Amino acid sequence: MHCTESLAHSLSEMNLLLYATSYRPTSDCDKTDITKRLHELNTHMVEAVETVMSCTMHQKRIIDDILSLSKLDSNLLEICPTVFQVKAFLGRIENTFRLEAAQAGVALVALPDPSICQLGVDHIEADPGRIMQVLVNLVVNAIKFTKDGTGCKMVTVRIGASSKPPLDVFVDLTMVTQKPLRADKSTVATETTADTLYLWCSVTDTGCGMDAASMKRIFSRFTQASPKTYGKYGGSGLGLFISRKLAALQGGEIGFTSQEDVGSTFAFYVKATRARLTEVLPIIIPDGSAEVKGAVVQSPIARSERAEPQQKQELSILLVEDNLVNQRVLKKQLQRHGYLVYTADNGQDAFDFIKTTKHWTSAADFAEPRPCIDIILMDIEMPILDGLQCTGMIRAAQNDGSIDKHLHIVAVTANARPEQLRRAIEAGMDDSVSKPFQVKDLALVIERLSGRQRNGIVPLVV
Repeated sequence: MHCTESLAHSLSEMNLLLYATSYRPTSDCDKTDITKRLHELNTHMVEAVETVMSCTMHQKRIIDDILSLSKLDSNLLEICPTVFQVKAFLGRIENTFRLEAAQAGVALVALPDPSICQLGVDHIEADPGRIMQVLVNLVVNAIKFTKDGTGCKMVTVRIGASSKPPLDVFVDLTMVTQKPLRADKSTVATETTADTLYLWCSVTDTGCGMDAASMKRIFSRFTQASPKTYGKYGGSGLGLFISRKLAALQGGEIGFTSQEDVGSTFAFYVKATRARLTEVLPIIIPDGSAEVKGAVVQSPIARSERAEPQQKQELSILLVEDNLVNQRVLKKQLQRHGYLVYTADNGQDAFDFIKTTKHWTSAADFAEPRPCIDIILMDIEMPILDGLQCTGMIRAAQNDGSIDKHLHIVAVTANARPEQLRRAIEAGMDDSVSKPFQVKDLALVIERLSGRQRNGIVPLVV
């Protein structure tokens, strides 16, 4: 809040300075002072924006931890195995943390262990979202406790596989005991087959490390290494507690070792199943994101504005979003990428707008030129008509010939769990992006789908 207040103040001062240079005579000395002040204000604003982004991510992680803890306490947290490629998952880990590590001055390395190739592991069936959730806790901690160090500042993430519980990998680590968990739908299958394997992940840092007393406390609920830890590094004291629970729910364990002023290593393994290529399903790996929906604001069915494109793009996007703030912000971001953006406030408005486009075969009596749509970005939870219902109506209209082409639909939603995304795909959507997201990542999905559209290829969720 203080940063946004500072931004507003800096922008007001910049406007006054720009007005002074544009509408009243100024000496060379005054111009030099004004230019210097503008540079100072610009620097202050960049720092404020970086602080806002950092605090936002910190707040989001605390919210995610609280939601996970609540589900654990209520026995509602489920493990949902899906098929994914291990090497692609490793690349996602590196992409997720590269910027955060770079900003902290920490070198991040993500490596496949030789065991991946030795066992011929390619696609496996496990819960990538829950594995990523544990890795987020471990990697964020590693970066946080390494950034203020001296000398080599490095975090290394390694993923390997084993045909049996990888005790050799954990031989030098202190294993964290866990009470036996309930055997219900939230746990992974306990039976072992010829395709069973164990996926393990380790995170090693060159950070400050811990003493023996601190190591006894870190996996307890709402507890950190020492009272000074929160004051210096922040956090909820829940990340490692939740990680221990998640590893156990997936048939695995977690362990660690640490030495003061040398660094720490945390590692865990989960039970998985080797997947055959014929079993590979289109999925998207969620990050457990959450977003609070705002109030519904009624407005015209569809509106469009074209910003000056920075690139030569001819794509038209229909953005269907009932939260007016989300809608306005995302629309501006998409326009900056050079897209023509139409908006609708719910599924019914979106479907009514489609009837006015050139894709609606019975709308030949329209005198004015009709718009076209290349991609639909569809929220799921909306009033009047939600995203799943609207998608079903669009696909039905395509099947009966009312719509003359396959309209590509991307679910843009906070419902990021695999079972929720799978329902979106089953409803007829082509891809999914979970909130919050970076617009550049959304643009990649848009470009990929539009490229496949031009080539006549039906896209898959990746």
